[in-house]
Amino acid sequence: MRDLRLSLGTLIGLAIWLAGCGGNPTVQSERFTAALSGAEAAAVTLDFPFQAVTVGALDPTAADLIQADVGYVGSIDFNVSGGADRTVRLIETVGGGFNWTGQPPRWDVLLHPAVPLEFNVGMTTGALTADLAGVTLRELDLNMAGGTVVLDLPGTPTTLITQTDSGALTINLPAGAQITAGRLALRGGTLRLNVAGAADFAIVVEVEAGDAVLTLNDAPVEIRVMAAGSSAVTIRDDYTRTEPGTDTNASSWTASNFADAAPRGTISVNLEAGSLRVE
Repeated sequence: MRDLRLSLGTLIGLAIWLAGCGGNPTVQSERFTAALSGAEAAAVTLDFPFQAVTVGALDPTAADLIQADVGYVGSIDFNVSGGADRTVRLIETVGGGFNWTGQPPRWDVLLHPAVPLEFNVGMTTGALTADLAGVTLRELDLNMAGGTVVLDLPGTPTTLITQTDSGALTINLPAGAQITAGRLALRGGTLRLNVAGAADFAIVVEVEAGDAVLTLNDAPVEIRVMAAGSSAVTIRDDYTRTEPGTDTNASSWTASNFADAAPRGTISVNLEAGSLRVE
């Protein structure tokens, strides 16, 4: 009969090998750039599975449309096409079979401030911190399955579309912001919209589940709420209720400085479940 006993050294080696099989995959690092070269507008797409991502503005004298320092474990698709109207795609695809532990790889992305941008982001989890105050943003479309996102928006006219399945999304609007059209869909997790001051915006918030928090400071805003019976709605005390609401019509509240203000904003909330707090 064959002797199946293993030496102590073999057992230790096997344990180390098995531990390595369950660890993090190898991270590759690479810089991706696309030259400005006459771009007059650009559609930029980022899609990442779990990284910690920062986005900001390049120096105005930069010769590139985009610079991206990327840490990745899967396969990267970096594609640039078009002439004056440029399309840039930076997408990572990963297979299953691992759970990342510890600090995730980073993506550091910089965009040229003078080129009007349509900015599209898809993320499975991870963290996105996007300081877009110095970017000429025309449209932002965010689809997040999870993770955390903080968006600092510019004052330029912008279309804002977000969908949050879980996780935490924070959107910071500066005084003077112009949201020409806004739709914020929350299917779970938390949405925080912070408005620093008087701004021109019309935003629709659709809450299927989760918690929406609107921090409005002294901004002149009207809130319209269509809420299901089981939803919790809390409006700050200095807002005046102007429409009581019925099963088919929204309740409305306005800030004390709303009537004669310019600019001013409106937020319409469709609350199927979850909660809304205005503070």
